[in-house]
Amino acid sequence: MQLSATLDLAADRALAPPARAVELPGAQLRSGAYEEIAAWLVARARSRPAVIAAHVNLANYHALRHWPAGLARCGELELLFGGIGLKLAAWVLGQGWLPELNGSDLFPHVMRRAAAEGLRVFFLGSTREVVEGAAEEACRDYPGLALVGARDGFFPLDDCDAVVAEVCSARPDLLVVGMGFPRQEAFALAQRDRLGVGAIWTAGGLFDFVSGAKPRAPSWLRRLRLEWLFRLGLEPVRMWRRNTIPPLWLAGQVLRARLGRARGAQGPRSS
Repeated sequence: MQLSATLDLAADRALAPPARAVELPGAQLRSGAYEEIAAWLVARARSRPAVIAAHVNLANYHALRHWPAGLARCGELELLFGGIGLKLAAWVLGQGWLPELNGSDLFPHVMRRAAAEGLRVFFLGSTREVVEGAAEEACRDYPGLALVGARDGFFPLDDCDAVVAEVCSARPDLLVVGMGFPRQEAFALAQRDRLGVGAIWTAGGLFDFVSGAKPRAPSWLRRLRLEWLFRLGLEPVRMWRRNTIPPLWLAGQVLRARLGRARGAQGPRSS
């Protein structure tokens, strides 16, 4: 009896979300080491109901706060903390210099564990050429990986039922979705109960980087937290807005939160 209770407690801990919560205005995110997050995601893929793990950087956080339908269902997502902008915001708000979770860096940890534990994986997103290239790379880099399907994410709404049926027929445990924020989150929330998977991991442009369709910044730039600058140089038109409007908006949010705390600490003024 005692052994059974101990095993049940260990299983519950494995399924629990990563312990470090990051509080930002209007949202709670999760931080942790890559191996910790990978272990949790793979454990959840073996369970039901499905968890939805979504990466949130500054641009996604800005989009989330301006997406009423998504914000209302924010509690149904496990938001993974990432990006230099949010790291700085958390630090200014007194939460320390926290570990960030980049999807491309998390991917190898998840795939190694999935291969070792016989997890069934399905890739959904990007173009057909890119997602199939990502699938080939993953199968080569992680021997034994049970990749049971790969399909592009550029399908019309009318084809949604057929896509869900295709995923279900492959019986994956983990569905990796790369359709861009917030389309991928809207799809995951709407179809979670029909897909029959244990975990849905929404990872934006992950397949572009895994397949090699887009290069990542050199490692020294990533260590300096300047990958955003590298991407700005590659895609100046698309990245300009991401690197101007959201940071200015976040600065206002953080300043408002700091001022609110300062007023709360002072307490009510005596008349």
